[in-house]
Amino acid sequence: MTHFAMPVSTYMTKPVISVSPDTPIEEVYRVLTERGISCVPVVESDGRAVGVLSRTDLLKVGRVSGGALGRAHALSWPV
Repeated sequence: MTHFAMPVSTYMTKPVISVSPDTPIEEVYRVLTERGISCVPVVESDGRAVGVLSRTDLLKVGRVSGGALGRAHALSWPV
């Protein structure tokens, strides 16, 4: 069976870890790091999914906000 033929549930964690739209970016980073996951769904208080936030998104945020002289801060990711 190829990777594309496998059901999505093969790659999902249970229970589903999610964040709210109001969750600070630092908290999202902590959740991703502690859980060893690459993305989280963003869910409203009524249970409605409104997006997904990934490690790549956090890297983009870090690149935009950058450090002194426009250099981006380094983020560490679990291996």
